Amino acid sequence: MHTYDDHCELTWENIWSNFDHYYLCHLLGWFVLGFMIRNRFLLHTWSLMDEIIELSWQHILPHFGECWWDHVFIDVLFSNTVGIETALFIMRNADMNLYDWLGTKGAKSWREWKVFNCHRHFGFLMTFYTFIIGRFLGMFFLMNALFLPPYHVISIVRVTSWAFFAYLPFREIYEDIRTWNTPERKVNRIDGNYRWLGIAIITLECMTSYKFRLGTGNMNENAETPYYITVPWIVAVVSLGGFYLYLRFKHDRTKKFKDITPRGEEESVIMKEKLD
Repeated sequence: MHTYDDHCELTWENIWSNFDHYYLCHLLGWFVLGFMIRNRFLLHTWSLMDEIIELSWQHILPHFGECWWDHVFIDVLFSNTVGIETALFIMRNADMNLYDWLGTKGAKSWREWKVFNCHRHFGFLMTFYTFIIGRFLGMFFLMNALFLPPYHVISIVRVTSWAFFAYLPFREIYEDIRTWNTPERKVNRIDGNYRWLGIAIITLECMTSYKFRLGTGNMNENAETPYYITVPWIVAVVSLGGFYLYLRFKHDRTKKFKDITPRGEEESVIMKEKLD
């Protein structure tokens, strides 16, 4: 596979040569993702997370190798940010609803955000990042396992299929955390079918990539992961997992809505919340 870390001198010729099909895929992809996620914080942190993943796995999959200015300028600033902000601009001007994934509505400061006080919101955030890491790695390791170039029709069909399908589990998860612990949840049941299907697809992709990983010639099969990569990831996973457990079992943790009210009163509460 072609790599992008051959000529890393900061010159216009080197930068311009990397504006290829990958740049267009990044730009269009993040534009579509903007309409799925509808939240500036999650979109931009996802954008940065993709670059961190590439840096963490480039010693195993050389295709992740890029020049520093490629990560910063071409990927994050010129493609990801442009696609994200364009999508958000269109949604704001078209009066489309943006998603409050972090529970910031009504909060006076970031300390009052639900994501820092409710295990449901924080657990979603961790599930979200786990989901996108698996999907992102699956794309490149599947191409390696199946001997597919990036522009192969199967790769294009996979990305396009995810673009149409991923809206459903994201919407489902948002409705889950939005209505959780509210009267509306009593009449609007959420089963989670789409998110489980998404998890099953990602799991199958990861298993396929692992099964056929050897002998492809596009990855360093015996590469050892340096400590400066493994240690930060372990610390991050342990710290985030510990904080989730703290939120889950603290004495004033958020609980499910259990109050039993007459149906007429319950419907009036639901209508009031929708109007607000």
